[in-house]
Amino acid sequence: MQRPSIALSIAPSDWQRASHGVLWGAGIVITGACLGAVAAGLGCLIGGVWLWRERANAPCGTLDISVMQAGIQGRFRLPHDPVTNEPMPATWVPLRCDYLGPWLIGLRLGSRRLWLWPDSAPVDARRRVRRLFHHPGRG
Repeated sequence: MQRPSIALSIAPSDWQRASHGVLWGAGIVITGACLGAVAAGLGCLIGGVWLWRERANAPCGTLDISVMQAGIQGRFRLPHDPVTNEPMPATWVPLRCDYLGPWLIGLRLGSRRLWLWPDSAPVDARRRVRRLFHHPGRG
């Protein structure tokens, strides 16, 4: 029996940004205590640029998941092309789950890595993805 397809509206996650910010802050405190203020300032600058880049490149779009004869396939559609402002076409590529935790789901969509944080997609759609990839009794 073929399962119905799943459509996830993915938005940038505040949980991801908060966890990265806490780790960055802890790293600055430890660096400052061990290596001094200059190293902490340099770490602050590098970490701030990295956090800004991560936020600017956060995935935002629709992930379509379908069970086909070739296995589980997915496509990630961006809302629009930044240049032409038209909907972006997307092709179906293999989708697999690398990490299935209680709060976080790690998906590999072709060569692209997608993390589904608790606030990045609707609860019902995340639950359906979890059921699709969860295989009880298999290690």
